[in-house]
Amino acid sequence: MTLVPPLGYHALVDIDTDAVLAFGTSAPAMLFVQSAIPHSYTATNIQYPNHKHDMPIHLETPESFVKWSWSRKSRTMRTTTHKHINDELKKKSELAHGKYLLVLTIMSSLSRGRVTSASGFAHQDAVYATKRREAQLFKDAGYDESVLADIPFVTQYADYASLSFREAADEILVKAKLDDERLAKTELMRLVYSSKIKNAKSMQEIAKVREEFRFDMEVSGRLS
Repeated sequence: MTLVPPLGYHALVDIDTDAVLAFGTSAPAMLFVQSAIPHSYTATNIQYPNHKHDMPIHLETPESFVKWSWSRKSRTMRTTTHKHINDELKKKSELAHGKYLLVLTIMSSLSRGRVTSASGFAHQDAVYATKRREAQLFKDAGYDESVLADIPFVTQYADYASLSFREAADEILVKAKLDDERLAKTELMRLVYSSKIKNAKSMQEIAKVREEFRFDMEVSGRLS
């Protein structure tokens, strides 16, 4: 029996043969690869209900994924019919898993680049948006203090940081602009590299995209 760690497992499955093309623990990355590999679908949480303690594919190398097939109906792993395993299927699997690993790296890297724009507190994004809106309202009003009753977050921050109302509003707007610039960097890279991964037709192209991404991350200073 193969012991399976308490993680969710997901597979990209070839529609024509039911063979497993890629296997991993990230559903978002697997769903992305589904959009980049024709005639495939994503099977999520494949450990349930029949492989919670025995996942046959768990210890396989990527080159051997196609030896296993997924049954949608019974939600079980089984060996792939030998006649279906050919060079074309193996290459499709290699490319699918290569795309999975690369997009997983890119998702992780860009998410880390966005962490500085997140606080970890519930609803904090809504608070930041309201603070920004109030600061902009105050600035647009020419910093007229007759609107102070309408900008409680700005007045609160001014009191906390011992700033004038104008200074508080300007500081909020500067911080918001920096966050926008950081997010804009990550969004452009997401768009560019998502397209490159989807369009890659070989492992050589995948390797090239990986190097380009690594270089861009170095140039961007890890999006700091």
